[in-house]
Amino acid sequence: MQPPLRVHLCPVGFERDRILTPAIDQRADRVHLILRDPERDAGHHADFLQEQLAAAGVQVERERCAYEMYALLGLFGDLIRRYEGQHVFINISTGGTIAAVAGTLAGMMFGAQLYHVEPLSYIDTQRPVQAIEQALRTKDPKRQRELLQAAIEAHLQSTGGVPHLISAGVRQIVEIPRYRIETPPHHLLGALGYIGGRQATGRRTRKKDLIAFLEQTQPEQFHSERLEGRDRSMSLQQKYGILQTRFLAPLQRWGYLTAGGSRNAAWLVVTEPGLRALRIFGEAATQPSSERPAPSTG
Repeated sequence: MQPPLRVHLCPVGFERDRILTPAIDQRADRVHLILRDPERDAGHHADFLQEQLAAAGVQVERERCAYEMYALLGLFGDLIRRYEGQHVFINISTGGTIAAVAGTLAGMMFGAQLYHVEPLSYIDTQRPVQAIEQALRTKDPKRQRELLQAAIEAHLQSTGGVPHLISAGVRQIVEIPRYRIETPPHHLLGALGYIGGRQATGRRTRKKDLIAFLEQTQPEQFHSERLEGRDRSMSLQQKYGILQTRFLAPLQRWGYLTAGGSRNAAWLVVTEPGLRALRIFGEAATQPSSERPAPSTG
């Protein structure tokens, strides 16, 4: 039996050592580099990281994602679920504030280990800007070129010749204590995803529609009963009762579902918090856990 994979999820910003050092020191098997989409100036850092990690025997995959809270939460969640049963780590030191917050929340919701990397030093990114501004205020063209060249050379020297770098070295790696945030059960997300998908295309979902869907996707929720030694199919009234107690009432308590229309012709409506939940839990709301592909260990 193969040991669990050690998988690191690392947003890429303007740093190298804070990604490279912990991945190698902690013997990562696979690293997912999460780049901003559309890609900005961090692409050359990702190229360097991929080359160095591959040289150390670490598999590397690149992910592209808008650096927006719900998009990042959704990506982190999908990756953590992909590696269910493996050891997943999230680097919350790199990629900026939004990536750090999204990674922290994802670790708490989906059960990944968070860690923070303290750099050995930060690079003063304001000094070259100030030097360039001073050069541009110089009237003499020759002197201006000299000052601009000096500013660029000084900055490259401070970053080891690497542009757009904001830290260097690693002082320590700190694992963050585990805390859990309660998340909706999978069977509720499946129902919510069905209603939300129809709602997005302008179709209304009534209770009977949801029962028909759930009988196909979650038949265990609507099992037959035995009466006097004989199987008896569940009555429609019983199915409505199960729908209410196992699905609708919990989704309403989460604030994800409400009703539209009159009582006798009501349809189910996913609320704004429910739509946000679908963005975060995306894949889990549409794909049963038994059908998720197992991660490759090759």
